[in-house]
Amino acid sequence: MIFSLAFVNTRQRAYYLGKGLTGYDAWLLDAEFAAYEPLQVSDNLTERIDPPNGWLPNQVHAGEIVFPRPQRIGELKFIFPSYAAATLRFAESGMIGAAVTSASRDTPPPTVTPTPKQVVLRELESLLERQASAVITGDMNAYLATFTADVHQEQQTIFTRSRQMPLANYRLSISPSTVLIDSDIEDGRIEDISIIMRYQVRDTPTDNPFLFKLRYSFERRDGSWVVSQYAQDGTPPFWWTDDIIVQETPHFLVVSRPGAERVLATVAQECERAYRDLQQAGLKLEERFVVYFTMEQDDFTTQTGLGSRTLAAALSFYELTGEQFQAVGRAFYINGAAFTEQPEQSDPLERLVTIRHELVHLALAPETRPFTPIWLVEGVAVYFADQLTPDVRRRLVEDGKLDSLSLEQLTGEESLGSYDLLGQYVAYEYIFSGETVRYLIDTYGSDSFWEFYRYFCNIPTDRVIDQISLFSIGFGAPFGKISKELTPEALHEVYGITITDLDTAVKQRLRER
Repeated sequence: MIFSLAFVNTRQRAYYLGKGLTGYDAWLLDAEFAAYEPLQVSDNLTERIDPPNGWLPNQVHAGEIVFPRPQRIGELKFIFPSYAAATLRFAESGMIGAAVTSASRDTPPPTVTPTPKQVVLRELESLLERQASAVITGDMNAYLATFTADVHQEQQTIFTRSRQMPLANYRLSISPSTVLIDSDIEDGRIEDISIIMRYQVRDTPTDNPFLFKLRYSFERRDGSWVVSQYAQDGTPPFWWTDDIIVQETPHFLVVSRPGAERVLATVAQECERAYRDLQQAGLKLEERFVVYFTMEQDDFTTQTGLGSRTLAAALSFYELTGEQFQAVGRAFYINGAAFTEQPEQSDPLERLVTIRHELVHLALAPETRPFTPIWLVEGVAVYFADQLTPDVRRRLVEDGKLDSLSLEQLTGEESLGSYDLLGQYVAYEYIFSGETVRYLIDTYGSDSFWEFYRYFCNIPTDRVIDQISLFSIGFGAPFGKISKELTPEALHEVYGITITDLDTAVKQRLRER
């Protein structure tokens, strides 16, 4: 008999069990109390029942335990020490009933009495659920009822702006790292709690939620909790800081500010043209993408943290969901102010080309990992955006910059131009990265190239998770170091070459042209 089971962390915080129970501690009792020990246990349960690095909140750790088939199968109890039992009943037709019971009797196991902190936590979560539900249903009165009166005017503005964004769902939750203090609960005031805002945009992929952080303070008023203070924690949602307008096309939802209506129609058309170009080039694209177009430099910088030299940016961040990295919050931002001095024709950095470049990043985001080498991530975007013109290749060689570029060095960087504070060499790094991708595709073919690109997303999470803090994905994690370890392995596995071989071959090809 094969039992599929899972151990789940139902706590708000990460949990590490350490040494303790294993799958072999389970046993099976038949109707006459004959005991059966496991014949086989899945590898991930042989030495422990928790993941190697502990559980994230709500993380599921699943496996299988195999027992010999009992002689008398009418009623069985699956027993695991320290846990409630599962009582299973069978007839000739198969299993006819199942219940969670105590290990010794058929009565339900005792219920757990929640602690005062758990009670308050549930009350706060219920408050956040009501607040989020009011946003989706458009009930301003219900929304404002979750706040104290002194912040109603500001929250009314935020609520009105949220209605301008086509939200498919909206959720607020308390950060898993939250620790409530007994004295705060007794005083009826809980301050500076981290809140996670999570929502999806209508008609966009379900695996692309947008996440933001807020800080809430709560007060108990007339026996109920309300939000008394709030603040942004990091980058705010685009609709949070000002009014928005939305332009919808078959494959894009383009969001901007009032006053950008005329240029927004042009941007939407360019997005659709870029979509067609990349489809024709063979890229698989999602049905709909989210684009933010800013008219003011300050607005772009607030949303991206990037300056006036950046024409556009495809952004996402990585969430560790169960055992897998997932790229969420996928969208790209166009810096309208940066294009005012850009020539409109015959320039590889014109807006349409830039849109194509960023769209490649979004298209490949589900198959990209934070430790995919940056020259590969940017090189494939340069290649498919058709930015490798004869002029830029010639400039790379004639300007004498080729010898100063190194694939091995770029592999360890987390972004191109990391050490180019004045922006004098970053363009050459982009060109060299694109030429490296071109060389791989021309020499070895597209199938091998995509095998190489996807090599990194197929790396088991447990190979890299030890080097990454569970709650700092994307914030200073040593991805360049991990990339430097994995890239030589990937090149050897797919192409049978070293990174030095590739560097030499690309440079030789460029000099011969």
